[in-house]
Amino acid sequence: MLQTFTAEKLNDHGFGRQTFALETDLYPKCASCLVFESQLSVDEVHKMTGTELWTYFARELMSSEIFEDDRDQCKWFAFMSFTRYVPPSTNAPSSHSEVVSLTKGHTALGMCYICL
Repeated sequence: MLQTFTAEKLNDHGFGRQTFALETDLYPKCASCLVFESQLSVDEVHKMTGTELWTYFARELMSSEIFEDDRDQCKWFAFMSFTRYVPPSTNAPSSHSEVVSLTKGHTALGMCYICL
């Protein structure tokens, strides 16, 4: 799905439909997935803004040992598992900005990891 999304967005911006190769593990048809655990706790993350989260994780990933060998030739796709929506006890939100204000650990800035 990420490859399709990337191809369509690049096409929308005039670059044609292009995509990327995913790093594979022992089974060439399966993309490998690295799990990276941050030093931050969930409580710390939930107190940060989207910009603070992006900055912190970018630095933490760039200085980690798992990307030592190919840091200059890779981009990151990071899926963060700490985002939580806290629904109100009364009326449901009526706008996107209200939904975002009720969401902890949210960043729309995104991060990606792609080996070139």
